[in-house]
Amino acid sequence: MKNVCNKINKYFPIVLMCLFMLILYIILLRKSQDNDMFFEIMSGRDILNGNFHTASHLNNFPITVQQWLYAVCLAIIDRFGTTGHILFVLVQNIVLYFVSVAFIMIKTHDKKKAFIGSIAAILICSDYMINIRPQIITVICLLAHLIFLELYKEKKSIKYLLPIFPILILSANMHQAVFLYHGLIMVPYFYKKEKPFIDWTLICFTPLFMTCSLLTPYGIDGSLYIVRTFMSNAFNVISINELLPISIKDYAGVKLTLIIGFTIYYIYKHKSNYFVNYYVFIIAILALINFRHISIMFIPVVFLICCVDEFHKLNNTYMYGCISLICIAVCFLFVHHTDIKYDYGKVANSIEDKDAPIYNVAMDLGGWLEYNGCTKIKIDSRCEAFSEEISGVPHILEDYFALSQGYWAESDGGYSLVEDDEILALVDDYEYVVAKKNHYVNRTMNRNTDDWTLIFDDNMYTVYQHN
Repeated sequence: MKNVCNKINKYFPIVLMCLFMLILYIILLRKSQDNDMFFEIMSGRDILNGNFHTASHLNNFPITVQQWLYAVCLAIIDRFGTTGHILFVLVQNIVLYFVSVAFIMIKTHDKKKAFIGSIAAILICSDYMINIRPQIITVICLLAHLIFLELYKEKKSIKYLLPIFPILILSANMHQAVFLYHGLIMVPYFYKKEKPFIDWTLICFTPLFMTCSLLTPYGIDGSLYIVRTFMSNAFNVISINELLPISIKDYAGVKLTLIIGFTIYYIYKHKSNYFVNYYVFIIAILALINFRHISIMFIPVVFLICCVDEFHKLNNTYMYGCISLICIAVCFLFVHHTDIKYDYGKVANSIEDKDAPIYNVAMDLGGWLEYNGCTKIKIDSRCEAFSEEISGVPHILEDYFALSQGYWAESDGGYSLVEDDEILALVDDYEYVVAKKNHYVNRTMNRNTDDWTLIFDDNMYTVYQHN
């Protein structure tokens, strides 16, 4: 009986913690679907049909799906509906958890720190990890890369560098836009404490590693996608939140500040090693430049956890159980108060003829419209794809800017106000126009009720049908 009680005391907190994690992610996953996810699903379907360089759901528009393998995975799991979406992210996070456990174990040889610290890292970074987007796979590949770098550093054997090649190839095909991260995480490993101080073997392997990051069906075009994106004028027309710098005042900014502050404290108290210094501060700078980089904050968080030496004090299993129960209770308490995302499906359902030509001024709706069967859409949610640099189509965003903002770009670089008849000429070949409430096109449509009928209107979006 005593042995049974001991086993319950030992494993009950772990079961509670796992249950807490499951409930937490189910709650968070209610917000995990976004327009990019549905765009990826449709692109994955196209790829499965053999269309690598065009998107048939966009009338064979030329596009580079630089996370094509991830899109294919999404297209496959989408056959199981919302349940498939939830299980997909849960499986990703389970893999992330065990890769984190393996990394912390290799660095610290501390089981308690590995299992508890990995849960802590995922909870700290959960708000960057709940969307059905490839950043989770990116972090998994980065951590796996680091595991073999740590083994190479510890064992002094080249054989531990060889598994990095397939990891880089997988990462490139899952999310090629971030291939430079793999080069970034290797930098501190170039230095050795013993003479010679530079690891020339690793430096010689680096060009081979980076070559693996180009081994995709798109070749160099996949890697140049992000470069061409930032060279384009798409973001002068459309504001994309994830490409804006982080504000210290917002939630992510506060969390980033706390992580940096915690690092400074450990540097002061423990003379923390240069690995922690490098990862926290370099990735923090990247995050301050661009919100897109915040997802890889998971890497410095795991390094920080490896430095924390207070885990040996966490030996009260009853304390684990109480904390876990409180966390579960809080989850149940707030589950009914979680904000549900806007029901974009009702906008798509207002369009009866799914095969009709549609001009979508509300950029964030593109993925949902396609997913709901609309097959002839002028503009989609993946706005960078509609830049001149990526699509190769000149002046492709000018009409979108005119319809949404009311201005037309002049050849001298200035802008002129678009007249009503010019707006009507732009949309004359379309059966439907979808717009946000604040878009300029609404003013023109409302003045021309003989030509256009308002068929859907709520507090966010409008849909007009050609008479």
